[in-house]
Amino acid sequence: MFISYGCKESGITTEIIDGVKHVHNPAEPLKGTIDLEVEEIMRIDPLEINAEDFIIFSGFWKDLDGNIYFYDSKTIKAFQFNSVGKFLGSFIRRGRGPGEFPQFSGVYFDFVKKGEIWAKGGFKISRFDMDRNLLGEFKLSNSYNPITFIDENRFMGKRRQVKEEDEGTQNWDVVSLVEIVSGEKDNILIDFFEAKNVGMIRVGKSAFAESWATPRVYCLYDDYKRRIYAALNTEYKISVYELDGKTAHVIDREYNHISLTLKEKNEIIMSIFEKPVDFIVKGYPDKLCAMRALKLLSRGYTAVYSISGIEKYTIDVYDPEGKFLYVLNPPEGLPLEDAEYYEYGFGLKEEKEDRDVYVEYRVKNLPEIFGDR
Repeated sequence: MFISYGCKESGITTEIIDGVKHVHNPAEPLKGTIDLEVEEIMRIDPLEINAEDFIIFSGFWKDLDGNIYFYDSKTIKAFQFNSVGKFLGSFIRRGRGPGEFPQFSGVYFDFVKKGEIWAKGGFKISRFDMDRNLLGEFKLSNSYNPITFIDENRFMGKRRQVKEEDEGTQNWDVVSLVEIVSGEKDNILIDFFEAKNVGMIRVGKSAFAESWATPRVYCLYDDYKRRIYAALNTEYKISVYELDGKTAHVIDREYNHISLTLKEKNEIIMSIFEKPVDFIVKGYPDKLCAMRALKLLSRGYTAVYSISGIEKYTIDVYDPEGKFLYVLNPPEGLPLEDAEYYEYGFGLKEEKEDRDVYVEYRVKNLPEIFGDR
């Protein structure tokens, strides 16, 4: 059974299907396209930092006090800066001892407890004080990526689960609420969302992955509304959950997948792998995925990076109730694919000659989303 209602003027309709609200949005945003007006407010250039090691970073993170952390998942190093960009020191390293992480473990950071930095990667969490001294660590029985802590004892994590099915062994990605139980197996409290055979495209005994056509599960935790967002990127649909496991609502919008010709497939593969690869051409889907990324904005707003062409995307912005309000148009020369959004704007890793620099921007318009510091 379902009940349908909506607003004809906006084109947004809502259905209650099996007790769950589905918010259906039209192809065009309610309030149109917004040109972002920004100003640079901070720049950290590794070339200007006096550190023992030259600073390279694959990602960055900002805590609630404004401290900034660069991290590199390849070299397993992290660098800490204060809220005005002053270098404070480095910590973590590659290895398997206390405060160390193995290569390719996917090291990330979180601000969970006042006065502590939590580094997470592989099968463990390491706790540091604000001077980067190791306080302790605890093991996890599963590998989760990403991990976002709800509090000191619970986190949202995406894990891999192997299931035996009629067609054989299948790999599932599962978004779960997990309780940390010291010295024991992680306690899976709730499974919110799951999808099978994601992360790779298999062709016979071979497999490949890339960013525009590979099925992936995206998940986010919004501390503002205390909700979990999860989606499979092959369809334009986002499920929003309360922490008790109930579905708050499901968001979608009118969307047409981008179809590909054989010539276009070959051009994409050449641009990624720099040579023709027959088995990839054979297995490459006829249509691109619907989403390139799912990101949190401030105040309960979310951004869907919807795929709008070959290596093209638009930034669709939704309010906390799932209404498609805006398409964001970035300033020229500022791609926002890897942006991290803050209350007042966003941070970017930008290329400068032979190195990457970190730059923060304040957004001067859209005050309902981006306020002052």
